Amino acid sequence: MTASNPRRLDVTVDGGWLSAEIAGAGPDLLLVHSGITDRRMWDDQMPALRRHFRVARYDLRGFGSSSDVSGPYSHVDDLRAVIAALGLERPVVVAASLGARVALDLAVDDPGLFDRMVLVGPAISGARFEDPAFRAVWQEIIAAYDAGDVERAIELETAFWVHGPTRPPGTEHRAAFERVMRMQRDIWSRAPDDDPELEPDPPAVERLSTLSMPILIIVGEHDLSDIHRNANRIVSDAADAREVVMPGLGHLPNLEGPDGFNRLILDFLSANSTT
Repeated sequence: MTASNPRRLDVTVDGGWLSAEIAGAGPDLLLVHSGITDRRMWDDQMPALRRHFRVARYDLRGFGSSSDVSGPYSHVDDLRAVIAALGLERPVVVAASLGARVALDLAVDDPGLFDRMVLVGPAISGARFEDPAFRAVWQEIIAAYDAGDVERAIELETAFWVHGPTRPPGTEHRAAFERVMRMQRDIWSRAPDDDPELEPDPPAVERLSTLSMPILIIVGEHDLSDIHRNANRIVSDAADAREVVMPGLGHLPNLEGPDGFNRLILDFLSANSTT
């Protein structure tokens, strides 16, 4: 395997498998995708990161090329299984949205597991979504789905997250929107996820003060107010966390502004290198 030729493999987990790939050479770095995408959301980061790191990414259960959900499951246990199966040693984790929630849950359970963290538009277990804009669009999504207009439901969800609720008209990022739409169609076409995800107890929102590794939080300016609040919680409670807001962008700034996003990550990792 060369740095430009990823090795693909399936990681066996309880009740299924997770599709993963690994490429590059150097310290270990793991990418964990959001809940509206799959591992393809990191396509613009792989070339830059694998020049400096051995980079792994995978599809969460029920996403991408991984198996469908079948029975109760834990994204946290799955993440731990990926780290073990790929032989990752104290990896840097770069995780977005749902992926950030999963990474945080594992980090507060096993504080020495990750070397550093980059959290993009982070969700946090135990932190509720209270923004009226989120509630309003979710009602529209459910109404469209119930009416049989799945494409409309997908479009509403994609636009809300990619563009964000406060973006001025005419400033939308069409290419990012189309990329996420393709991934969303794949997600919505799968078997319904009716089985429960096992939740951590206590949730991570109550244990953020246990985090001691360096943490960079990246949030798009036009992301949901709940996401900005989550970033503030982590900065306030964790020992070594800072936030960068990327102007003019929404929930997935790595898709809209990949060059600036990649520079932020590489600068952070260089400044906080332990190797």
